[in-house]
Order: sequence, then structure tokens, then C-alpha cells
Amino acid sequence: NATSATDGNKHTQVYEFRCKKKGDVSLYYKAAQELDRSAYDNNEGNFLQQMSQTKTVRTRTLEGAEHRAQSMRIGRRTMMPSDLESMMTSSLGAEEYRCFPLYAYPNKWLTREDLMLELPRSSASFHDFRRGSSDEIGWLNVEVIQCAGLPKMDKISLTDAYCWAVCGSNAYATDVIPDNLNPCWLPRSRRACIFPIKNAYSQMFIGVFDYDGKTQEDDFVGRVVIDISQLVSGKRIDITLPLRKYSRVHHRDKLGSIRVRLQLNWAKGGERAALLAYLPNSLSD
Repeated sequence: NATSATDGNKHTQVYEFRCKKKGDVSLYYKAAQELDRSAYDNNEGNFLQQMSQTKTVRTRTLEGAEHRAQSMRIGRRTMMPSDLESMMTSSLGAEEYRCFPLYAYPNKWLTREDLMLELPRSSASFHDFRRGSSDEIGWLNVEVIQCAGLPKMDKISLTDAYCWAVCGSNAYATDVIPDNLNPCWLPRSRRACIFPIKNAYSQMFIGVFDYDGKTQEDDFVGRVVIDISQLVSGKRIDITLPLRKYSRVHHRDKLGSIRVRLQLNWAKGGERAALLAYLPNSLSD
């Protein structure tokens, strides 16, 4: 249902939407995003959707098993009926988990096996920070895949995890995955970006935080530091790193780990510029 009211400007109408079903919230929010009619806040927007659905774990039914088998069949030219039946029975009764964020996955449930197949797929979109300026000697593709073994940061729930990736003057935030110590960012979620590289000494920082809302300061879980100079150009790597509180100080607490996928690419002449950056400016240096 929708009602309208004026905001003091005779040319403007403000609409208030009331959703009858819980699932309608995520559908409306997704439509509002596509039409650019929502003031998008990465964290608060996701929680508005996620609060509309509280159940996150269920047992896979026959209908769910059939849906999975049919989806696995797509793209395969030949499949025997016995293979299709085997797919159905193998996942029937398995524990499956609701996928987040809901704006990207309104009604998707996956088992652990399904998640392991879905996570490595290429990200649906990358936020590109490149501007094509002359000082950009390369770029770095970054995909945050998952965290494992995060500490419990909230008294009532587990950890509402999200990540900040920072390189140079650019910063990128992933979606929030609520109430989970092993959060996963699926391909259609906000998880991937492209950072411009302007010098060979660049470092990228990825910090994991527990979201506590707009009125409170988010809890810091841990971070990793990646030296761009240690990466091989053109080679995509999938790596899992332990989270730490500090870069050079050992911390006894177990903070979990983060899995990221990276690919460094040098622009034309960029690799030469990177190598020359290691040479002294003069013989006296």
C-alpha cells in the first residue's frame, strides 16, 4: 500500500510504502535502488532488509532439492534422468542457509556444498575507482570472499560483519552479513572493487568490523595488510590470511581469517615505472 503527502513544496510528493508481507521489503528496496530513488547507506540499508527475515537456517525439502537439481542442469547439454534424480536425493534433508544481502538474494537458500560452489564464481560487478589519470601505473582487482572463525562481538547476537578495503586515497565497504561468525560474500553482493595503483610501494589494508548501527561505533575485529610489490602481474590469486589487531605486534586472541581474491595488472609502461621507483634519484642517494 502507498500513501502520499506533500513536504511543503507543491511540486513534490513524498510516498510512504507499507509492505503487507515481510519479503516485500527486500523487493521494494531493490526496485528503489535500481531507479535511484533511495538514499543508499550500505550498512543501514542492508539491515532494513535483513530484519524483515529472521529465519536463517532450515532443512532442504523436496521442492528445494528439485530446484537445485534443475539449476545444476542449466548449461549442461546432456544429462541422464538418473543423474538428475541423484542430484535431488543427495541434497534432500540437508541443512541450508539463507543468503545475504537480501536485496541481491531475496529468496535464495544454499547448503554448505552449494556455497563452496557459488563462492568462487566471478563477482557480478566491480566498483571501479580508476580515473584514467597519467599517474596511474596499474590497477588491483579485489574480491572479498569470506571470513572464518570470527570472534563473537555482540552480547545478544553473533557478529554482523562487513569489511573496509583501503588503498591509497580510496576506500570500499562490503555489504553487512548479519549474525554470522563465518560470513560469506556471494558473487551478486557488494564485495569487489578495482583500485588504481600509483606507485610500487602501495599497500592495501582490509579491516573487518562488527556493525552496531548508526548511533554506535562499530567494533574493530582485525585486519590484513597486503604489499602490492609482492604480487605477480596478470596472475589471479585466491588467498586466506589471518586477521590481526596490529601489523607488527603479536596478539594472542584468535581473530579468525579472511579469504580474498586479488589480481594486479600493470598499465602500458607501468611495470617499467614500478621498477624504476626502486632506483635512487641520484648516485648519492
